[in-house]
Amino acid sequence: MSTPQELQLRLARLNAAIHSGERSITTEDGASVTYRDYDEMLKARRDLETQIAAAISPRRPVAVVARFRNTTLRGG
Repeated sequence: MSTPQELQLRLARLNAAIHSGERSITTEDGASVTYRDYDEMLKARRDLETQIAAAISPRRPVAVVARFRNTTLRGG
């Protein structure tokens, strides 16, 4: 899994490509990524933002509470 810093670097490169009108970016490991269109780039940006938020925010435990009502067949 990528660190928040690596994800932010990817996001910065993607944002630079979006603002310059380019559809290709080079990742930190030298690989090249070419997006089909602007919409695909925006989807990738949203995905990276979601990954960053998940990586930097602590997960809180979730408690599930259920209430039951005890009734009998006689309605009591």
